[in-house]
Amino acid sequence: MKLSRPAEGRKEMSASTFPIVFLFAAFALALWTDARWPRLTPPDLRLAILHLVGSIVVAKGVSWTFATPTTANVKLAMIVALVLPALVYVLLACMWIVKVTQQMISGYRDRGGGGGLRV
Repeated sequence: MKLSRPAEGRKEMSASTFPIVFLFAAFALALWTDARWPRLTPPDLRLAILHLVGSIVVAKGVSWTFATPTTANVKLAMIVALVLPALVYVLLACMWIVKVTQQMISGYRDRGGGGGLRV
């Protein structure tokens, strides 16, 4: 497969830059989703961990779709249509675990537990 050169005046994104930009885009989408729909956050840690396990299973299932030989255009479409939502779900599940854990800790401190310094 021969790649065409970019048009005059346009720059090409390197192969090492694309995953970094892709990860930041997925993280931005996860942050937006959490801010837009805060009621999606699981109420307890058990459900948050179940979401994380489920998101990892989904991500693993998506990775198996790349085992089939396809063209570069189909792989790019699969990255946008399958990998991006799976990565957003993994990042969202991680954020939910942090949020639920933070709520648990603040609830524990509000009840007077923990001792130590109060800020």
